[in-house]
Amino acid sequence: MRPATAAQRALSLAQERGQRGDAAAALQVLGETAARGSHDLDKAEHYYLAAIALAGELEMRPLLARTHLGIGRLHVRTGNHDSAEDHFLTATRLFVAMDMRFWLRQAVSSLSELGHLLTVAREHPGLYEYLNRALAPASPIRVVMDDEAASGAGDEQRRHHVEEMLQSHGLSVTRVD
Repeated sequence: MRPATAAQRALSLAQERGQRGDAAAALQVLGETAARGSHDLDKAEHYYLAAIALAGELEMRPLLARTHLGIGRLHVRTGNHDSAEDHFLTATRLFVAMDMRFWLRQAVSSLSELGHLLTVAREHPGLYEYLNRALAPASPIRVVMDDEAASGAGDEQRRHHVEEMLQSHGLSVTRVD
C-alpha cells in the first residue's frame, strides 16, 4: 500500500472514530507525502495547514513543530521565502521550548537555505545562550544578538522584515553577503 493511500485510510478511520490526534498525525503525513511529489504542492499545503490547525488546537506541540518545519520546506521549494522563514522560526521556537535538539538542528539546517545569520532579539538572552550551546560548533548558521546584527540587515525593507520577525518570534534569519 502506498504511503498516501495508507495515510488517507488512517485519516478516514481517525475521523470516523473521533480520534482527532490521530487525524492530525495523518494530515501531517499526507502533507509530507504530497510535498515529496512535484505535481500537487497546493494539496500538500492544504494538508499541512489542516494538520497545523488541529495539532495547535489539541496542543500536540511536537507534531505542530514538525508540521511547521515541513510546510516551511514546501514554501522554500515554491519560492515563498518569507512564509518559509515564518514557519521555520515557529518550528525552531517550539523545538527549543521542548528541548528537541535533533529536530532543532533540522530546522536550523532548513533555515540556512534562507540565510546564515540567526538573530535573537535582545529581550531573549536565554534563547541566545541555548541556541549557541545546542548548535555549536558545527551549525550552518551563526547565532548573534540583534544589536550585533543591526548593520547586516541590508536595505530598509529587509531591516523592517527582520524587526517584524524579531517581534513575532524573537528570532530572524539573514543572508550575509
